[in-house]
Amino acid sequence: MTPEGKAAQSQLEAAAAWAAHFRLDQAPQDVIDFSTWQIANILAAILAGSRSAAGGKVWRALQGTVRPGPCTVIPHGEKVSLADALYLNVVFANALELDDFHYRGHLGQAAVVTPLAMAEFCRGDGATMLRGQIVANELAGRLGWAITAEIRHGHQRSYLLRFAAAAAAGVFLGLSEAEFANAFAIALTLPDVPLHPGMYSPDTKVLAGAAAVVEGARAAFFAKEGLTGAHDILEHRAGFYRQFTMQREVRSPFVQLGEAWCTYALCFKRYAACGYASGAVDAAREIQANPEFRLGEVDHIEVATSFPALTLERLAAPHEAGVFTPVNVQFSLRRGSARVGGVAGISFCGQCFSRYDSPDPASWAPVPARS
Repeated sequence: MTPEGKAAQSQLEAAAAWAAHFRLDQAPQDVIDFSTWQIANILAAILAGSRSAAGGKVWRALQGTVRPGPCTVIPHGEKVSLADALYLNVVFANALELDDFHYRGHLGQAAVVTPLAMAEFCRGDGATMLRGQIVANELAGRLGWAITAEIRHGHQRSYLLRFAAAAAAGVFLGLSEAEFANAFAIALTLPDVPLHPGMYSPDTKVLAGAAAVVEGARAAFFAKEGLTGAHDILEHRAGFYRQFTMQREVRSPFVQLGEAWCTYALCFKRYAACGYASGAVDAAREIQANPEFRLGEVDHIEVATSFPALTLERLAAPHEAGVFTPVNVQFSLRRGSARVGGVAGISFCGQCFSRYDSPDPASWAPVPARS
């Protein structure tokens, strides 16, 4: 309670107050520029992902269930329902690990795909699309920053996509402050919990986030019709933070809205690789392009990397012995770099990391890690 006896504003109510009143002319020009680059990046990821093996399987599997509608399945041009367009385009964007990433999460699959589909569904314009995208990035980005002590990584944090999709869809529906708060509460009341074994090697990784984006957008429609949610779902002692982070007191991340911009933290990839592996893959490509590089003269490669990269190296162990997939190559610093450079022996240096060695087949066995 406030000193005046009023109920204190919840964290989601603070987010809703900004979302309901944000105008595109309040964003710096470079935030708008970054946003247009994010659109181009996600479109490229969708086009590439639709041609992947897993993307093709999903497309064929859903042929019998998609419903006609006003929204485009971007690679194919087929007009389908809003929910079908959201689901398929998110799968394609996620299929080859080419989507942009943000600290502690991937936002573009929701922040770009949702406004694109909603613009067709609502016959909205480009300015509204950019407004929805920026609101989604700024709010979901802040929530991602706030949740640091947890066991989920990257695409497993699909609750951020629920939140982002609700925000973007809410802009198109013209939600009020109270309606936005309800949309956010509805979206975050039923978060997905993708499990580690299915996220870093099998095809199931490409599905991460697709259902979350659909449900996040639906949350905005529910709120528009008066459905309510618990506005304190984040900070309640039995709420979101209690379930998703080991921190017991999480201050509201929805501060400095309109002053500091999460959009600046967006990162784009040159190659299909996890963000933790991208630096090594970029380096391997740069070395490979050097005319003086001779593969036959390379005995092994050492990579100095971070602890999270080693965690993902372990998580990306093939789900079937000896089976290499686009997923477990993209999430493996070792396999991703070796695929580029053609070098079998890659070890990690900088700290004592040998305990995290991935159980690869003998042809990929590392030389002893050096500390």
